[in-house]
Amino acid sequence: MTLLISKPVFPMLKSSHRYNQWWDAFMLDWPSYTIKEASEKTGYNEEYLRRLIREKKLESVKIGTVYFIRVESLENYIANVQKTSDGRTGPKKRKKK
Repeated sequence: MTLLISKPVFPMLKSSHRYNQWWDAFMLDWPSYTIKEASEKTGYNEEYLRRLIREKKLESVKIGTVYFIRVESLENYIANVQKTSDGRTGPKKRKKK
């Protein structure tokens, strides 16, 4: 589930183009990762995470251009993927040079 937040709801967002000026004014009610953080923690490619969001397999909130993925949703997805015996799912192993 993706929740889109329109800028007029938050007056500080309307006048500012910099995240750091209004970031403290907005707090999520649940723990979350950005796509980059989720990618680093799980090993999934950032584009794959975006696809999971579009397919409604991960709960997220989009603020401006940044997606915030709910930690619980990501953990549930990973747990479900690990239950399957399909070797095509999950993050790819990176080759060491």
